[in-house]
Amino acid sequence: MIDARFFMARRSLLIVAAVLVAFAATLFVLGWQSAGNPGKGQGLSYSSEPVGGDFTLTSADGPVALKGIRGSVVLLFFGYTSCPAACPTTLTTVKEALARLDGKEEDRVRVLFVTIDPERDGAQKLKEYAAYFHPNIIGLTGSKDEIADVADQYGVLFFREEVPDSALGYSFLHDTRIRLITPEGAIGETFSHDTTPEEMAGRIRFYLSSGSGRR
Repeated sequence: MIDARFFMARRSLLIVAAVLVAFAATLFVLGWQSAGNPGKGQGLSYSSEPVGGDFTLTSADGPVALKGIRGSVVLLFFGYTSCPAACPTTLTTVKEALARLDGKEEDRVRVLFVTIDPERDGAQKLKEYAAYFHPNIIGLTGSKDEIADVADQYGVLFFREEVPDSALGYSFLHDTRIRLITPEGAIGETFSHDTTPEEMAGRIRFYLSSGSGRR
């Protein structure tokens, strides 16, 4: 006879799955509704078809313009320094991917870590946070509208969630993918959260050697 606890556990898992699906659908709808004015005043950004393009944001060492680092492969990632898991995990993957490149290849890669929490992430704090992972990672900030505009250019979704009972008071739900920008400044491809360092290094090497070709 099958233990009744099996059915109870299975039912609980189905309920959890249903809740997660509903939550994801809600985020999608919110993003779609805000597409006409993405991110402004809502902490939300969404673009159905990212177009990419140049932008300028602020680092601890001054303005950083995407067009100023043409010739390099750029990895673009949006997150925040208080992120408990996704951001440090992703940046560790990037660090391990860069370690698999030779010195000349590594010199031609820049990683732009754009904060989605400019209220807490000042330029100096971002610099120190990024340096913990790799010297080629540049922490960038700007006004809320500037960050939302860049996020919309690259199809990045993020949402501020109020958590009044927490020490910080709020957190973020955000896109954990990395956008690869080719040496010519175009969107090459997007790395998902489960991309391995070996896979990432291989794709970076491809774009360094053959330009903006797509697979």
